Amino acid sequence: MSGSLTIISHSIIDFLDPSIKMYGQAILDMATYKILMGTDGKNLEETIELFKLSEYQADFLYSKKRGYGIFIIGSNRILVKFDIFPYEFSYYGKGGGR
Repeated sequence: MSGSLTIISHSIIDFLDPSIKMYGQAILDMATYKILMGTDGKNLEETIELFKLSEYQADFLYSKKRGYGIFIIGSNRILVKFDIFPYEFSYYGKGGGR
Protein backbone atom coordinates (compact mmCIF):
# COMPACT_ATOMS: atom_id res chain seq x y z
CA MET A 1 0.00 0.00 0.00
CA SER A 2 1.32 3.44 -0.84
CA GLY A 3 0.13 6.96 -0.35
CA SER A 4 0.69 10.43 -1.57
CA LEU A 5 0.29 13.95 -0.27
CA THR A 6 -0.16 17.03 -2.42
CA ILE A 7 0.10 20.53 -0.99
CA ILE A 8 -0.22 23.71 -2.99
CA SER A 9 0.55 27.05 -1.42
CA HIS A 10 1.70 30.49 -2.45
CA SER A 11 3.33 31.04 0.93
CA ILE A 12 5.88 28.69 2.41
CA ILE A 13 6.10 30.90 5.48
CA ASP A 14 2.59 29.76 6.43
CA PHE A 15 4.13 26.34 7.12
CA LEU A 16 7.00 27.81 9.11
CA ASP A 17 5.10 30.04 11.53
CA PRO A 18 6.65 29.35 14.98
CA SER A 19 3.33 28.07 16.37
CA ILE A 20 3.16 25.22 13.82
CA LYS A 21 6.71 24.96 12.44
CA MET A 22 7.28 21.50 13.92
CA TYR A 23 4.33 20.14 11.91
CA GLY A 24 4.61 22.38 8.84
CA GLN A 25 8.26 21.65 8.19
CA ALA A 26 7.65 17.92 8.63
CA ILE A 27 4.96 18.04 5.94
CA LEU A 28 7.26 19.93 3.57
CA ASP A 29 10.19 17.60 4.27
CA MET A 30 8.18 14.39 3.71
CA ALA A 31 6.88 15.24 0.24
CA THR A 32 8.60 13.11 -2.40
CA TYR A 33 8.08 15.66 -5.16
CA LYS A 34 8.24 19.42 -4.77
CA ILE A 35 7.67 22.13 -7.37
CA LEU A 36 8.96 25.57 -6.49
CA MET A 37 7.66 28.48 -8.53
CA GLY A 38 8.73 32.12 -8.62
CA THR A 39 8.74 34.03 -5.34
CA ASP A 40 10.48 36.86 -3.53
CA GLY A 41 10.80 38.54 -0.14
CA LYS A 42 10.41 36.49 3.03
CA ASN A 43 9.02 33.52 1.08
CA LEU A 44 12.17 33.37 -1.04
CA GLU A 45 14.42 33.69 2.01
CA GLU A 46 12.66 30.82 3.79
CA THR A 47 12.61 28.70 0.61
CA ILE A 48 16.36 29.19 0.12
CA GLU A 49 17.07 28.15 3.69
CA LEU A 50 14.64 25.22 3.85
CA PHE A 51 15.63 23.64 0.53
CA LYS A 52 19.32 24.71 0.60
CA LEU A 53 19.04 26.39 -2.80
CA SER A 54 22.09 27.55 -4.71
CA GLU A 55 22.50 31.19 -5.70
CA TYR A 56 21.51 30.28 -9.28
CA GLN A 57 18.35 28.50 -8.10
CA ALA A 58 17.44 31.43 -5.85
CA ASP A 59 17.91 33.87 -8.74
CA PHE A 60 15.81 31.60 -10.96
CA LEU A 61 12.91 31.72 -8.48
CA TYR A 62 13.33 35.45 -7.96
CA SER A 63 12.96 36.05 -11.70
CA LYS A 64 9.36 34.74 -11.40
CA LYS A 65 9.13 33.61 -15.01
CA ARG A 66 5.59 32.46 -15.72
CA GLY A 67 5.42 28.71 -16.31
CA TYR A 68 8.91 27.94 -14.97
CA GLY A 69 9.94 26.29 -11.74
CA ILE A 70 12.32 23.97 -9.93
CA PHE A 71 11.19 20.35 -9.62
CA ILE A 72 12.75 18.62 -6.61
CA ILE A 73 12.79 14.82 -6.61
CA GLY A 74 14.64 13.53 -3.57
CA SER A 75 18.01 15.29 -3.72
CA ASN A 76 17.77 16.01 -7.47
CA ARG A 77 16.72 19.42 -8.81
CA ILE A 78 15.49 19.98 -12.34
CA LEU A 79 14.54 23.30 -13.93
CA VAL A 80 11.16 22.80 -15.61
CA LYS A 81 8.85 24.65 -17.96
CA PHE A 82 5.15 23.97 -17.89
CA ASP A 83 3.40 24.37 -21.24
CA ILE A 84 -0.34 24.73 -21.19
CA PHE A 85 -2.26 23.96 -24.35
CA PRO A 86 -4.73 26.68 -25.38
CA TYR A 87 -7.78 24.49 -24.72
CA GLU A 88 -6.58 23.91 -21.13
CA PHE A 89 -6.98 27.61 -20.28
CA SER A 90 -10.76 27.08 -20.40
CA TYR A 91 -10.42 24.88 -17.29
CA TYR A 92 -9.41 27.96 -15.26
CA GLY A 93 -12.39 30.17 -16.07
CA LYS A 94 -12.27 33.89 -16.75
CA GLY A 95 -11.23 35.33 -13.37
CA GLY A 96 -7.93 36.50 -11.89
CA GLY A 97 -4.40 35.47 -12.66
CA ARG A 98 -1.70 37.17 -14.67
